[in-house]
Amino acid sequence: MHTRASGELIKQFGELRFKIEESVDQILKRSWEVEGDPKVANDVIYLDYVRLISYISLRKSLTNKQWAFLFDIYDAIDIENGKCGLQLQEHIEYFSETAQTLASSDEFKNPLPHKVIDALKSYDLKNRLNQSLKWRNFLCKIVSEVLTVLEKPGPEDLDMVRQFETEMEEVLNWTKPGKQYLHADGKSFVLETKNLFATLMPPLFQISDRLGDVSTFKEPCLFLRNKLAGFCVGLTYIDKIIHPQEVNLICDMAPVFGLYGFMASEGYIKELLKSKQYPSPNPDEFDDLILALQNYDKTCGSELASTFRTTVFRMANLMFKADSSISPEEEAWLKEFQAHLYPDAGGLKDPSTLPDTMLNTKKSDSAMAAALSPAAETDTGEPKTYKRTGNTGVFIIPKTLDNAIGQLEGLIGLDDVKKDVKQLVNFIKVQIMREEKGLSASPITRHLVFSGNPGTGKTTVARIIADIYRELGVLTKGHLVEVDRSVLVGGYLGQTAIQVSEQIERALGGVLFIDEAYALAPEGAVDQYGQEAVDTLVKRMEDHREDLVVIVAGYPDKMDNFISSNPGLKSRFNKYFNFSDYTPEQLLEILDSFCAKATFVLTDDARDVAKKIMEQIYSKRDKSFGNARDVRNVFETAINLQANRIVDLPQVDEKILTEIVASDLEPIYKPA
Repeated sequence: MHTRASGELIKQFGELRFKIEESVDQILKRSWEVEGDPKVANDVIYLDYVRLISYISLRKSLTNKQWAFLFDIYDAIDIENGKCGLQLQEHIEYFSETAQTLASSDEFKNPLPHKVIDALKSYDLKNRLNQSLKWRNFLCKIVSEVLTVLEKPGPEDLDMVRQFETEMEEVLNWTKPGKQYLHADGKSFVLETKNLFATLMPPLFQISDRLGDVSTFKEPCLFLRNKLAGFCVGLTYIDKIIHPQEVNLICDMAPVFGLYGFMASEGYIKELLKSKQYPSPNPDEFDDLILALQNYDKTCGSELASTFRTTVFRMANLMFKADSSISPEEEAWLKEFQAHLYPDAGGLKDPSTLPDTMLNTKKSDSAMAAALSPAAETDTGEPKTYKRTGNTGVFIIPKTLDNAIGQLEGLIGLDDVKKDVKQLVNFIKVQIMREEKGLSASPITRHLVFSGNPGTGKTTVARIIADIYRELGVLTKGHLVEVDRSVLVGGYLGQTAIQVSEQIERALGGVLFIDEAYALAPEGAVDQYGQEAVDTLVKRMEDHREDLVVIVAGYPDKMDNFISSNPGLKSRFNKYFNFSDYTPEQLLEILDSFCAKATFVLTDDARDVAKKIMEQIYSKRDKSFGNARDVRNVFETAINLQANRIVDLPQVDEKILTEIVASDLEPIYKPA
């Protein structure tokens, strides 16, 4: 049923889904922003698209051509069920019946597609990515195509496109409200809390990631959300009276605390408060978190602990003022809380003076140290010590060059890339040594070209190189900002230069990674917008040559044409890393890694079939060959087939649930 109009967007979605699904998968496993949703990433994306169709169809009477366009992409997303094979009219009737059922559920009262973006916000903040923006842009493009390209648009169509883009921008933005507030202070309360989340997520993730299981903050987003939710609810018990205004203020905060639908209703919140599931908070409620942030501030020169103190103190103030008066009990508690947050000595007590009861983990110091780095040594050969952030079980572990090189070595395949990176590292080290001895140093080639087919690990290697550059002192921060044409190029001349500059400002001190960079200068086409992006990029690279690295990536033949399209690009990019396609053996290793991450295992018979599949897709590879992405599709198809095989078995044990057998893979293998 694919139409020419939908073909290009389906191709774009194929490129986009690999990155988004991988991220949402990790989010679901760690139970961050999407509790209550299906536990498979594709289902979250699928439901978001169902919301999009509902949004459009509820506001516009669609033509058959527009329905066909929407269902083409629907089939591409709904990989679990595959293309249902219905004729167009049957498809419309089927969806209309489904939509009526969904419309009566709390989940779909708001058909605006927001779940994927909500899930990805914190993840993007942590990893300095913009996948939530890419998903928003993709959905906006669908709406624009349906309403303004497929059919001649009227004024109401153009208004609807603008309205949708505005609403999706509000979903994307941490600080823009998306509802009517029940309490006069609700808006400021929500905005301050969302800003606090956006500020604290990256450092809390850094602490958590370096410590793994011994971290107090194992799930930073969930931890902070639950901590603040319990704090605000507990404050309502201080004066032993639950006021309607307090209920309204908690309702305003409900989505920030992860409560949606009926759980954000006044009735539910009132019952929650009456149940007294949360105790009244103590003034030392946040000591663990503040101590960890204080230590982070000393390491990084930030002021996060102060920001957090200010915000939670204002939270307490707003909660107590919700009913327009502060009771004597609330005033006494607030003074005690203030004295604890801001003692005369400045800040909390020294961590070493706190009682052992403050410790939030059962692991001993020696166990934690062993878990952190069993054989860590300094450059001088002495054992490394890690500074404790108080009795919180939290340590700050510095990244090292060896860690980054170790991550690179742990990647499957990429032998040529690994060799090139090591050569680059050695060259930079020698130039540093020459400078230290007062000798002249050769210019360092900082900007890189990654050429290779999709799914070969280009983004992963770019992130590792950002870490390497930081550890070698080439960059001050070493973060990675990933962009593509949709992010850099604006809708009119002049806007592109602004957007490119904004992304470069984000990337200063780190790496700007431009995926599918060749799209900025398409071969044989006159593209003023793309040219504006390239010209701005070249100029800003020169302006910030001391603290900005640009890595451009894409198909090998297209990248050669792209670099040759502009003399400024050619003079700045002369170091190429070639990402070869994975061999059948390496593809099989990648399949094993997917299985291991998802707690599956291939039986011996299944491995034989999998080997044949990998040999087949490798032998038939063309320009659309997706490498690891194709393996991902094989894996997803296999676990869906496994689910169909075992769902009706009378008895299912752990072995059956985790094994992928030959029959789960055989339908994928197509003998010549």
